[in-house]
Amino acid sequence: PCSLLLQDCVNSAHGCFPLASGPACYTAGGVADGQPCQFANSCNKGSACINSGGITCRKICNADGGTPNCTTGACNPLSGGMGAGVCI
Repeated sequence: PCSLLLQDCVNSAHGCFPLASGPACYTAGGVADGQPCQFANSCNKGSACINSGGITCRKICNADGGTPNCTTGACNPLSGGMGAGVCI
């Protein structure tokens, strides 16, 4: 397990991504925020592949108002995200 907010995976090439079974470390992809994605780890580290009117990468944010925060949009909590959300 890992922290979506801290991105604390041991391997620096890995990102912490939200999965149905809980957050997990996987090699981060290179898809930018707002771009279409296919897999949970398709996105850059610190982002998640989310269905929000289309399946796209969205920046992970602190749903409780701390850091990381959204530079655009609002932080929408993830189900089972342990205080994490995504910027939409």
